[in-house]
Amino acid sequence: MRFPRQGLTVTAAVLLLSMTGLGATFVYAANHAGTSDGESAMSEAGVRAVEDRWSMAEATGDTDFLGTMLAPAYRSISGEGKTLTRTALLEHAAKNKGTDEGLRKMEAYKKDHPYGTLVTMQGNSAVVNFYDPARGAQEGIMGADIFIYADGRWQAIYSQHIKH
Repeated sequence: MRFPRQGLTVTAAVLLLSMTGLGATFVYAANHAGTSDGESAMSEAGVRAVEDRWSMAEATGDTDFLGTMLAPAYRSISGEGKTLTRTALLEHAAKNKGTDEGLRKMEAYKKDHPYGTLVTMQGNSAVVNFYDPARGAQEGIMGADIFIYADGRWQAIYSQHIKH
């Protein structure tokens, strides 16, 4: 989980609702650390590797990675219901390039907001839910990222953050 980002499109909402209705083929809950078999793997480990790199890319200003990982229509919705576009996220991340401020903020956020992750996969889609470990994966959801696997890689299409 990265810092709270801020968009919901009808397509993303329909995709999320459709995926929950289809039933997941694979569900796994774990602490944030997760394992990795490479970012291009069409597996839970691949999604986790992309999530981890996403966090580091925002914190360090790696806009090259973010530019290819975020789908062109990517949107994020904050806990207050505000939209953050792909362009705005890239602009924000670029401010962290060449400084350690983003890393310090990320570490402080993670310390103050511990979380676990739940990865659900169906076909070429994955949903990563972030949850409060004290409340559990069923009661303490803090947010979610939705990915599609296309052209040999995972792309984020939508994020939702929940205000507690």
